[in-house]
Amino acid sequence: MLKLLWKNIVKSFFDLKDRIVLSAISLDIMFVFLYGFIASKLFAKVMEYVNAIGLLVAQNSGMVMDKIFQNGIINTITSTPELVFYFKRLAVLVFLNIIIFYLIYSLLHGWCWKLLSAKIRANKFNYLKQFFLINLLWLPFFLIQQSLSLFIDLRNTAIKSINPLTVLGTNYTSYILLFVIVYFALISYALIGKFKVKEVIKKTFVIGIKKFPQILLAYISLMVVFIAINYLWFLTVKINYGLSLFLSIILLFTAFSYTRFMILNSINNIR
Repeated sequence: MLKLLWKNIVKSFFDLKDRIVLSAISLDIMFVFLYGFIASKLFAKVMEYVNAIGLLVAQNSGMVMDKIFQNGIINTITSTPELVFYFKRLAVLVFLNIIIFYLIYSLLHGWCWKLLSAKIRANKFNYLKQFFLINLLWLPFFLIQQSLSLFIDLRNTAIKSINPLTVLGTNYTSYILLFVIVYFALISYALIGKFKVKEVIKKTFVIGIKKFPQILLAYISLMVVFIAINYLWFLTVKINYGLSLFLSIILLFTAFSYTRFMILNSINNIR
């Protein structure tokens, strides 16, 4: 198992010499700036509503807490017109954010995976079509994860508004769900263009479950790469912030391409 892992690491590293990696890096940068610009506008509005909910709860903490103890959180929200007003708008913003993310991500990242999957003969249109369809499978799970994360954040905001000294736990449930989504999604991307959509979905879960130890090792090796980049940034930022930022960006986007190569090579060698 370790020998195969090392083989995939070495092959993925040498795959980075391909000139097509520069195109993939350009698409990754485009995605970050395009989605980042749109998301920043949506996030500002989301935080406006979250703060408004926190303020509303703080101003009526006694009444709100009584309702929560008597009727539960969900019933309290649905029976309070002011909370319904903000929660409806938050739901629309979360849904809009996910749809925009889905469209931009599927187009630009699908193009990246196609560029780096040189041995796949499927034409670009069919490949992207499959990428969009496969992501429709992950979209509801991502929506659930984002909604859960938002709900926990709102709950924590409300609790902090009532008692600022309250110590809150880490949102592990949301993080675990996100890991599961990413785990299976990356496997499915490595199979796109080789099989029909139904076969890709079936093989994704079969491989993901049966070959969990091998794939997990590959994922851990990728985590080590990103931790190393973060550590390098931490060391160099003390010397020169500009140089540190430049090196981190170059290494980070190169690591994205390395990640795709690593997943492609790992799945190809264990199927």
